[in-house]
Amino acid sequence: MRYEYFKIIDTTFVQSLLEGNLYMNTLNYFRKLEGAAQKEENKAQKDPMEGVCGTIPKNCLRQFGFHFSKDLLDVMGDHVPLLSDNYGYNNVFCLYRLQIDEDAKTIQRPSRQLVDFNDKDGASKVVVRFRDSEEFLRRLEMALHVALTEQTMEYAIYGNVTYGSAWISADGPGTRSAFHKDPSYSYQEEWRLCILRREWVDEAISFPVGNLTDLCEIMPLEQFLDHLDQIYPGYTLVEHTEKRSPETYQMLGKISAVSRLMYAYMPQMIQKPTRSDEAEADWHYTQFLRLSDRQQEIDAYLDERLQQYKDLDHMELLAQYRLSQERWVEGTDAFAYILENAPEQVKKDPARFFFQLHTILMQHQEPADAAWFLETAVSRYDFPEELEKIMRSDCLFALGFYDQAVELFKELQQQESPDPVLEYDLAVSAFHLLHFEEAAEHLQAYMQCFSQSHTVAHKTNDLHKLIECFRTRTPLKETSSEHPFIGLGLTWTKEREDVLQKARVSGKGMYLDIFTLYLLEDAQKWDLIADFPSILVIPPTIEKLVGLYRDTGAPAFYRIIERLAAMENVTIRSSDLKPYLLIDLKFPELSPCEKMERALML
Repeated sequence: MRYEYFKIIDTTFVQSLLEGNLYMNTLNYFRKLEGAAQKEENKAQKDPMEGVCGTIPKNCLRQFGFHFSKDLLDVMGDHVPLLSDNYGYNNVFCLYRLQIDEDAKTIQRPSRQLVDFNDKDGASKVVVRFRDSEEFLRRLEMALHVALTEQTMEYAIYGNVTYGSAWISADGPGTRSAFHKDPSYSYQEEWRLCILRREWVDEAISFPVGNLTDLCEIMPLEQFLDHLDQIYPGYTLVEHTEKRSPETYQMLGKISAVSRLMYAYMPQMIQKPTRSDEAEADWHYTQFLRLSDRQQEIDAYLDERLQQYKDLDHMELLAQYRLSQERWVEGTDAFAYILENAPEQVKKDPARFFFQLHTILMQHQEPADAAWFLETAVSRYDFPEELEKIMRSDCLFALGFYDQAVELFKELQQQESPDPVLEYDLAVSAFHLLHFEEAAEHLQAYMQCFSQSHTVAHKTNDLHKLIECFRTRTPLKETSSEHPFIGLGLTWTKEREDVLQKARVSGKGMYLDIFTLYLLEDAQKWDLIADFPSILVIPPTIEKLVGLYRDTGAPAFYRIIERLAAMENVTIRSSDLKPYLLIDLKFPELSPCEKMERALML
């Protein structure tokens, strides 16, 4: 089976298409063609299910957390469509796909329903035939690769539409995609190109693929419908072709969870419950309590079941419930109970136990607490090597040990399935080690993987601005002449200069704190340290300088950072983690810089 593609189009837009401009409206556009507007437009274009990411049977709404009044439920149909706010931002370009069986010398006859593409009271549409489908797809992919390289789009997918009832497999979000349509549209035999642009704008675009005149020929719609045998002599028109193999799709770029777009263009893995039968039954009972407005009974019930079974399944049930109530301290009590009363359960699956607790501590407590817990856990239990690296890199990164974190991140990225989220962490780490080119490369890789939602765009734009500031030597605009050092009365003294002179003569290395760096710039005494064999600066100092510069744009901080980046004798290195944690435990009120400075002396 091979395919050729045809575009049913208004004569006004033919020339633009021949010039290689693919006009692409959003899914929202086709969904919103309703009411009076639909009566004036052609019938074939409207589809209220465009932009729908799934459906839920009405009697299952509560299971998915949707609660409606009885009056509203009474007027709902048996199934409720789910709309994703962002799903409709996808732009689509649609073609008719003609099926040609070379072995049987048959062609599937186009449906007469295609006349519905004609506008009411308007001139008949024409059909543009793409004579060489392979060449068309080759040029299309070249143009898509250019757009991805220029970071104007996040991804592109093309392939054939699958027709099936949205209500048959109505099992929640993610059951429909841009390549699913209702069987009533199957006569359209549609091929689609679907793209998501980075700017997330709900408007049509013209996507350029290069001149197509040499690939195309134009014919009236009626000729296409009634005289296709004249275009393909020697072939027989048939009403139906044999059942095709499952549809496949070509994808360029990456779909990210950050997009919050729900796609099911690939077979979905069925998630089987991993709980014991007892825990699964208890989970269902808690749902019964929730739906019966007896939520106040859930905590006591789950706590009693944990004490009875003393296993990880019931620990997770209780912890997850308390976390859903934003009672994270009590959530960790469930883990503490297992550690004290059933440590053998932890030994059975330490990765399951500790990673969940690690995640809670990293989100709701000080990173140093999570790091302490990790050190204890690793010394007592057998951990998978990769899990330990993930947890340790989380702690090191959060504490500002960027030189140590970056090494673990790079090891994790060398595995078969690298995590694109780590590209952002690598960019932050490299930047605070003053490796600006490397930071820019990692940030670009991150931006290519993730869509430009408002949250992601804000985070990446701030970092990108700082990286480019130093990479291209274009200082930020000064926004405030006030900063914390001004009121401290810091001045360059002869005693400080004598200390540096003696260290210089001794030929030993030197540690420089943030105050000394500021005074070196303020008094322009950089020549005193130019010949030092080595100068040590800790990452929290760089982080503090970057923060002050970001907040004020003060030229002094820019010059300090630029100077440090240019000096070959400067090393940015953190202390060992364990002495840092000891200092943090004894002096929690100290700043990160002060804690690391003391840790270096231990």
